[in-house]
Amino acid sequence: MSRKNVLIVAILGHFLDHLFILSFSVLIPVFKNIFSVSYTHIGFAGNIIYFMFGLGAPLSGFLIDRIGAYRVIKVYASGATVALFFIVLAPSFTIVIAGFVLLAAFASLFHPAGYSFITLNIEEPGTALGIMGVAGTLSVALTPVIVSSLADQFGWRIALLLLALVSLLYSGLLFRFGEEVAHHKRPPGHGEVQGYILIPIIFILVFGALNGFTYRGFVTYLPAFFTERTGTLLKGGMYSTLVLLTGIVGQLVGGKLAESERREIYYVAVTFLSLPFLLATYFVKGNIALATVTGFSLMYFGFQPLSNRLIAAYTSSEFRGRFYGITFFLNFGVGSLAVSSGGYLADRFGIHSVFLMISTSLFAAFLVGLALLLYLRAHRK
Repeated sequence: MSRKNVLIVAILGHFLDHLFILSFSVLIPVFKNIFSVSYTHIGFAGNIIYFMFGLGAPLSGFLIDRIGAYRVIKVYASGATVALFFIVLAPSFTIVIAGFVLLAAFASLFHPAGYSFITLNIEEPGTALGIMGVAGTLSVALTPVIVSSLADQFGWRIALLLLALVSLLYSGLLFRFGEEVAHHKRPPGHGEVQGYILIPIIFILVFGALNGFTYRGFVTYLPAFFTERTGTLLKGGMYSTLVLLTGIVGQLVGGKLAESERREIYYVAVTFLSLPFLLATYFVKGNIALATVTGFSLMYFGFQPLSNRLIAAYTSSEFRGRFYGITFFLNFGVGSLAVSSGGYLADRFGIHSVFLMISTSLFAAFLVGLALLLYLRAHRK
């Protein structure tokens, strides 16, 4: 498959993956009002959904190393289409949540498959990973305004029906491309490790799990944060989109830095630079909060291409799928805990308290990152 088609598959798949799964977060205020449920109740349901979003990642990694990343991407797209149609027809909140759990199960297959697909089919994949990351960040940014606009204009069921139709079109594109990509594992190239280097990977996995908690708490409750302050779902979605769009800059810069020999340092530096902005959001009021969350988004999203490039740097192609699977299971699995704990805090102390909680996990990630740098310094001559 040509580089162009590889990027088309990865970019569209990544954009849609986040669009599908984050539609739940955008619709939290709608579900809260329509079904008369609390943030705690919705947060618990969201915890299950986003945990499932991580739970399928190891299975994805296992399948990638056996049937190929492209076929796994096909399963993701087809399954997501079915799940979205199921949610549209759901008669109650419980069935809606069951549908989102099913959607999360299929959506969880994409990240390990998408990143494996890039690193196994494109030489020097750092820039390509950055571009793919931009697609995800753009989706995270645009989902609030897309879904809130559609829900405000046509209702939440029609909004999700349109997503289902888009998913159906993407599935058709994948089957039109056919089996143009080889599923064999290429031998390690120049500078690529044999097997995997375990200790740095363990640090990266722990670092990623803590960052996953921060990320999930941020993107889940940001629309509700702005909806409470502006008074409308649509304005809350628009403000969230404006903030998250700045993350594209971080993705592009992170993609460039990912090919540097100092990528581990940049990986930790991103966390250090974004932490003050996130912590300040808990304390500030009014328009200053818009500035602090924007500063955080601008800095923070650079860690994603760096993280995914580091996994590729410390693993050979034959192990890459399974380690991406473990990575995204920890990221999204641990991250799911931010949804339930964030809902509990939001009910009792206000939604701004979520930012204090995820600042704590981001600081812990920074400490783990420092430990990684010290380990590498001690073991490199």
